[in-house]
Amino acid sequence: MRKALLLAILLLAQLAFPLWTHTAVVEVKDSSGSPLPNIKIMAVFQNRGPSDTDGYAESYTGRDGKAILSLSNQVLPPNDITAYAISASSQFFEEQKKNGTAVSGQDSSAQHTFTISGTFAVYKVTVVDKDGRAVSGAKVVLRKPFQFAQATGDDGVAYFTLPQPSDVEFYVSKSGVETTLGNPDVQRTAEGNFLLARLDASFAPPVPPAPPTPGAGFKLNLQILDQKKVPIKGLEVTYKIPNLKEKNISTDSTGKISIVGIKASPITIAFTYSGYLFTQDIPVTTDITQIVQIPTLLNITNVEITQNDNCFAVRVLVTDPRDEKISVYGLYSGGDKQKPVSFNPTDSRTFSGDFCATGSGKLTVFASNPYDTVSVSKDLIIAGAGPGEIPIERNETAIKEQQERALRDNMILVLTVLFLIIIIGTVFFFRLQLNYFVRGAVQYIRKLFRV
Repeated sequence: MRKALLLAILLLAQLAFPLWTHTAVVEVKDSSGSPLPNIKIMAVFQNRGPSDTDGYAESYTGRDGKAILSLSNQVLPPNDITAYAISASSQFFEEQKKNGTAVSGQDSSAQHTFTISGTFAVYKVTVVDKDGRAVSGAKVVLRKPFQFAQATGDDGVAYFTLPQPSDVEFYVSKSGVETTLGNPDVQRTAEGNFLLARLDASFAPPVPPAPPTPGAGFKLNLQILDQKKVPIKGLEVTYKIPNLKEKNISTDSTGKISIVGIKASPITIAFTYSGYLFTQDIPVTTDITQIVQIPTLLNITNVEITQNDNCFAVRVLVTDPRDEKISVYGLYSGGDKQKPVSFNPTDSRTFSGDFCATGSGKLTVFASNPYDTVSVSKDLIIAGAGPGEIPIERNETAIKEQQERALRDNMILVLTVLFLIIIIGTVFFFRLQLNYFVRGAVQYIRKLFRV
C-alpha cells in the first residue's frame, strides 16, 4: 500500500513538473563566413534539483565550426526554470555570450550562431611516422602566437584556428620522438594551411576497440580537469547508472576514472569542487572517453565606466552561483607607477568605486572569493594627457584639504605683497625725510659761516 502511494505521488510530481531535454546547436564563424574549429562552447543552465544548483555542458567546435550540447532537467524540480546562457571562447578573442530558453515539458532544440570579428586561418597539422602511417595520439603544441595543445585523432590530424596573419611554431612529439615546424613548413593554399610532421620512428596503427562482450555493458573513461586544464586527482565522484544504486569512485593521479558495466543510458555523475556541486548526464551507447573541464564560476560580467574630465566612476557586476562572499578591488597603472582603487559593495554582486588620475593609463579590476580570483583590464584615456602619474583617489576630505591649502597659500601671498609694499613705502618715506634733514643742516651751516 505504501509503495503504491509513493508511486502515485511520484507520478503526479512528474506530471506537474515534466522533464525536458534541449539540444543547442552552436555554429562559430569569422567575418568572412568561414567556420572556426576548436572553439570552446559552454552552456550554463539550471539543472534544478532540490539543491537548486546550476548545471553546465561544454564541447568544442568541429572542423565544420559546429558543436552540439545537450541540456536537460533530469532531476525532478521544485519549479520550472528553462533559461540558459551559452558562450564561445578562445585565446584570440574575448568570450561572447548568448541567452537561450528551453521548452518546458518537452524536447526542443535551438540554433546559436557566433560571428567573430576578423578573419582567421585554419592550420591542419598531419603527423605521420617514418613509414608514412598516420600517428594517432601525438601531442601537437602550438608555441606561437600563443600556447595551445591538443592530440591528433585516429587520422593523425590536429586542427588549429589562428588570427591572420600569424607567425606560427608547432612542437610535435610522441613517445620521446619529437620535431618542430614553423612558417617555412606551411603549405598555404586556397583550401587552407597545411603542415606535415614526420616523426623518425615507426608507430603501430591504432587498434580498434574490441566489441563489448554481449551482456557486459559499455565502459566510460572520464577525465576531470580544473579551470586551467590541470587534472584533478583524488576527487570523489558519485555516479548513477539507471536502475542501479549510486556509487562513489575517486580520480587517479591523472584525474581519470573508469566506469564499466554500463547497460543503460544516460549515466549521471556528480562531484563537489571549489564549494560547488557539479552534475552532468552523459549518454553512453558505446565505449567512450570524455573530458570534463570545470568552468570558471566566478566571473566579472560587466564593467561600466563613466568619465568626467580626468575622474572616473566605475561600476562592476560580478556573477557566481555560490553563496560565498566576494571582494572587488582595483589597480590603476599610469606610467611606471601604480596605486590601488577601492570598491564598495552596493549589493552582493555589484560594486562601485571612483578615482581621479593625472594621465592616461590602465585600470585592472580583480574579483575574489575563497576559491577563485579573476580580473579584467580597461584602458582609460584622458584627452591631451600622456601616461599618468600616481592617481589621486577622489574623496571629499582630500578635496577640502586641497582647497584649504590653496586658500592659505593665497592669503600668505597677499600678506607678503602687503608687507613688501609697507617696507618699500617706509624706506621711501624715511629717505625723503633724510633729504629734508640734510638740506636744512647745510643751509644752517652756510648761515653760520656768513656771519
